[in-house]
Amino acid sequence: AAVRVRLAGVEPAPRLVLDGGVADDRYPPEVEAALCFACFEAVQNATRHAPSTVVTVRLWRDGGDVGFTVSDCGPGFEVSGASPGTGRQSMADRLAAAGGEVDVRSSPGAGTTVTGRVPARTLLPSGTEE
Repeated sequence: AAVRVRLAGVEPAPRLVLDGGVADDRYPPEVEAALCFACFEAVQNATRHAPSTVVTVRLWRDGGDVGFTVSDCGPGFEVSGASPGTGRQSMADRLAAAGGEVDVRSSPGAGTTVTGRVPARTLLPSGTEE
């Protein structure tokens, strides 16, 4: 829900895809905050560096992880030669604090895909963890 709210003001509006029942699950606040922050940072980077392309945001749950993938068909860049900017480092730090990680894949002319994941501990209706 928090990601949907944060994406509501982004122009042009990214395409949002929800997989694996992720829309119905609730996670501990630190997990939701880390995912929301990193996902929004990735969307901001995509709209800044690939403004004329469609940005797709996919939220997913896969086995023991919950995460997001933000992809665009923009100009891309050489990941190995690029210094991790403040945004990339902030995403990595936020996700690592929740036990997760970020992966950035790109190449010149081929767009960029950012994937963030953290271990999925869903909250039961009473507010306790699974």
